[in-house]
Amino acid sequence: MMREAGYPALEIVDWLGIFVPAKTPAGIVTRLNLAVREALKTREVKAGLEKLSFDPAGSSPAQLARLISAGQEKWGPIVMESGFRPEE
Repeated sequence: MMREAGYPALEIVDWLGIFVPAKTPAGIVTRLNLAVREALKTREVKAGLEKLSFDPAGSSPAQLARLISAGQEKWGPIVMESGFRPEE
């Protein structure tokens, strides 16, 4: 879509993640991650997400952390240079 807008090198990928408080025990995070990944395999969940134009795929907490880090590295300097400041 960005190619059509005149930005052929710009790639934007949307994603969703599930977050829990930072001090959540690792065992709970692992069980929650497994449950979500199993749910994403079900026909009903897949169909519901596909209706919303999502391509359901599960990942590990480590993979999500790497995705977030890569996004911060890519977009952080751009956001800072733009002068954007969050509202309080």
